[in-house]
Amino acid sequence: MPKPRRFEHKYIYVDERKERLHKSFTADMKHIHRKERRGRSGCLSLNIGLFAIILLALLIVWRVLLRM
Repeated sequence: MPKPRRFEHKYIYVDERKERLHKSFTADMKHIHRKERRGRSGCLSLNIGLFAIILLALLIVWRVLLRM
């Protein structure tokens, strides 16, 4: 026995608010992902610089304490 045809629901109207919301959401998500990608690389260089400054400060304090 053959299967019946599938029902195709065609929209009679278009909800413009829903389309606008979807466009806004996708634009926001692109912005967030772009910001995250940029943020990770910037954050890594900041962490390395901060680590270097702290290490340098500790070495200076250590040398001063050894001379006493």
